[in-house]
Amino acid sequence: MRAFLPFYFALFAPCALAQSLPYADADNPSQAVGMMKANALTSTRLLAECSSRFPALQPEMQANHESWRATERSNLAKTEFYWDSLTKRDPMLLDVPEFVNARVLQTIQSLDNVPVEAGPVFLADYCKQHFRDLDSGVWRARTPRLYKFLDEATPIPAPPQ
Repeated sequence: MRAFLPFYFALFAPCALAQSLPYADADNPSQAVGMMKANALTSTRLLAECSSRFPALQPEMQANHESWRATERSNLAKTEFYWDSLTKRDPMLLDVPEFVNARVLQTIQSLDNVPVEAGPVFLADYCKQHFRDLDSGVWRARTPRLYKFLDEATPIPAPPQ
């Protein structure tokens, strides 16, 4: 897992921009947890960054993000549960959120600085499309093994009341 995560995180932002490239998919449950954790972190940070730059787009992006989180509630809960276990076994994984946030900012800055006047328009389109893709469920088709592993993972027990 440790060897896979840096490779995945180094590639996921550029791959998201290149629709013609194949998407990295999980080969085992640990990778599925890592990839979903990266997706959750990315979407949260990207929502904040895109909303601050494009306030008029915020309601649509927020609605799409919330819809995706509601649809994937079970898998996101499993991800957090198993992520906690993974970080206990490998404390180096605790650095992943900082790394993901840095990659999101790097991607935003790259898109924001596209030469010519189209830079901000390109970034706005990227922001809109990211959240539309999340909400559409297209990532289930692009990364079927990730979702298969999470869908089949043991449900998280409810906390005692």
